[in-house]
Amino acid sequence: ADVANGMTTDMINQMVERLAKRLESNPQDIQGWARLARAYKVQGRLAEAIKAYEKTGSLMDSDADLLSQYADTLATQANSLQGKPRDLIKKALTINPQHPNALMMAGQGAFEAGSFQLAIGHWEKALQVLPANSPDHNLVQKEIQDAKNRLQKP
Repeated sequence: ADVANGMTTDMINQMVERLAKRLESNPQDIQGWARLARAYKVQGRLAEAIKAYEKTGSLMDSDADLLSQYADTLATQANSLQGKPRDLIKKALTINPQHPNALMMAGQGAFEAGSFQLAIGHWEKALQVLPANSPDHNLVQKEIQDAKNRLQKP
């Protein structure tokens, strides 16, 4: 099957495996672990992605993208944004209060917890930073309306 840039799935898998092998002999390469975690996540190899994210060390403390991707991976595996994913999202928003993915996930987590007003607040902030023509923009607008509808129900 043809995927990105004409590379086959097999070629991508081989590239990911080469990176994993290289990291076995160079475990201090935290950027490498971040790349491997993202690759595993894209491949749907969530347990392996989580292990790789856990090896990114100090990079995790300063990278809102990495934090939100890790949170998303954990939430996908657990089918919930509560607990550790929520804590990672809060940390990402501390680093970058305008991070669109972290804002969208914070809204979803608040919605899951029944905090509809809080969800609306996160999503309204997300709308300010998302391009108006992005699919996420339309999705967030629908989520806001859903939360407002739930607030109005007795």
